[in-house]
Amino acid sequence: MSNLIVVIGAAGGQGGGVVDAFLKEPGWKVRGTTRNTSSEKAKALAAKGVKVVSANLNDEESLERAFHGSTAIFAFTDYYDTFFELGDEKSVELEFEQGKRVARAAAKTQSLQRLVFSAGPHTSKITNEEAVYPHLEGKGRIVTYVTQEMPDLSAKTTFVVFTVFANNALLYDIFKPIYVPSAKKYVLDWKSNSTSAYGRGCAGANEGPYLRLL
Repeated sequence: MSNLIVVIGAAGGQGGGVVDAFLKEPGWKVRGTTRNTSSEKAKALAAKGVKVVSANLNDEESLERAFHGSTAIFAFTDYYDTFFELGDEKSVELEFEQGKRVARAAAKTQSLQRLVFSAGPHTSKITNEEAVYPHLEGKGRIVTYVTQEMPDLSAKTTFVVFTVFANNALLYDIFKPIYVPSAKKYVLDWKSNSTSAYGRGCAGANEGPYLRLL
């Protein structure tokens, strides 16, 4: 009997990497969610062998239907999906509410063995409100909610915090290298402590192989 993984955001960078990895995994079938099953990205997923279904993170019942019969779920929530329209605070709250809907729908999925959230640190909590990073805050609140309010689901949930994706520098202006005439070279203007080291990954390439090990 085949296992089934449901991938939220299957057409995106992280979700796409999970899709590609599990399509190659013997004994697994892949179901991908999208808000628009008629889009070109959805059609491309279907052509790969993905069962594409309609689901919306703002509609809990649609998530319950999408998760039905699944062995595993990969959940990705996107702060930036609404940031440019709603701003920081509302986008954080919306992402948190979306994560709660995912968690509640997953908890109702009797066949579920593993839920994986693409997560982040709860920055306001761990810094006593001294440093709040909105693009991480919503994801961190989801982690706190599941671990503290849903112990049964938490027992079969893995929270994965991915590193900075280097290929974002090719996709988004804010991450692109800038030319510094005095140095005669391009530099990445990514703020960090001068003594801190951090890894870089590739969205779409690193997520899937790691999740297969879970």
